[in-house]
Amino acid sequence: MTVFWTLVVNIGIIIVAPCIILTIFLQNCATKASSVKDKKEANILAKVLGVLMLYGIFFWDPDMYIGTWRQILDISNDASMRDAFGIVALAFIVMWLCFYYIIVNKRNMKAFYRYRIVRWLAIAMHIIDSILVIVFLWVSNANTDIDYDCWRWLLLSNYILMVSIVVLDAFRVGYEKEGQFFEYNNIIRQIKIFTYNGKKIDIIENGDEFIVTNGDEEVRMTKLLPYQENGVKGFKDIIKE
Repeated sequence: MTVFWTLVVNIGIIIVAPCIILTIFLQNCATKASSVKDKKEANILAKVLGVLMLYGIFFWDPDMYIGTWRQILDISNDASMRDAFGIVALAFIVMWLCFYYIIVNKRNMKAFYRYRIVRWLAIAMHIIDSILVIVFLWVSNANTDIDYDCWRWLLLSNYILMVSIVVLDAFRVGYEKEGQFFEYNNIIRQIKIFTYNGKKIDIIENGDEFIVTNGDEEVRMTKLLPYQENGVKGFKDIIKE
């Protein structure tokens, strides 16, 4: 189990943590707010946490990060790890489960993605790539005469796909299913409008423009996809109930 937990920590450092950092930077991380100030403070604190994580992983000891990557990339060529490939596979499965929990868990939120087809394609490709990683480890355990460069390409493509999913996940409109907040994100603008202090959220349609406001702040949205427009209208129906 020492090997397993070492692998979980190493994979967490080199793959999961960067995805978490990217997620923090690409979205408004406030989940509850009682005022505009409270919302801004929560988002700023999240970004500060992201900066600290970024510094701790990449700049505090960059040789540690590079060395850990090399260890993971060379696992399939490491004779001492050959009898532990089942543990290696389990460590990767734990990492993928953590990743999809971060991506899929929207905290009672319904999301409408701008690039939803591309996002689903990236998720499908990542799942296929992940299966190939497990198959490669299984084959490697029984066969020493294989191309270990294949392992490196599988792992690097897996990581690239994870980063792509995080980026695609950020382009969205969404809302809390009970009508407590509305979110609009195109990375440049990361806005969440909450209900608080008796204030209600209202939606105004002006041609192809949607204006979401709670009286203190507002978001104006144009060029939404029909799929996203239906999502905004669905939220409008919720807040009218």
